[in-house]
Amino acid sequence: MGNCSNETKAHGYSQQENAKATSELSGLAYERELHQELSQLAKKFDLWRNNEMSSGELSNALHEYDYGPSRRLWGLHNDLKPEMTVARAVALKLLTREEVGEEVLGVLEQSIRFFEENLSGS
Repeated sequence: MGNCSNETKAHGYSQQENAKATSELSGLAYERELHQELSQLAKKFDLWRNNEMSSGELSNALHEYDYGPSRRLWGLHNDLKPEMTVARAVALKLLTREEVGEEVLGVLEQSIRFFEENLSGS
């Protein structure tokens, strides 16, 4: 029989429930952002398949992806706490406020505002 104090309950969620929800949402945000970047790379493969890009150019595009977007996203999603990646994802419209839910939004609102004010489509 768990009796949670106000400190352990944040906006109706326990800290454990909040951590689980933000972890899942962070994974979803990473998947969506990675999908966007890989879609751009897929276009390069299409050009290559249609002989509109050389193998060398495709190889360079792969190298640029690996050392650019791939590392940046991996770093962001591994270096930031899940709460921050979710707040960033809401600001970038990778996750909707409806998907995140009122409980988690209540905890992250200040961080979401920070990202909305400081991100310029990164």
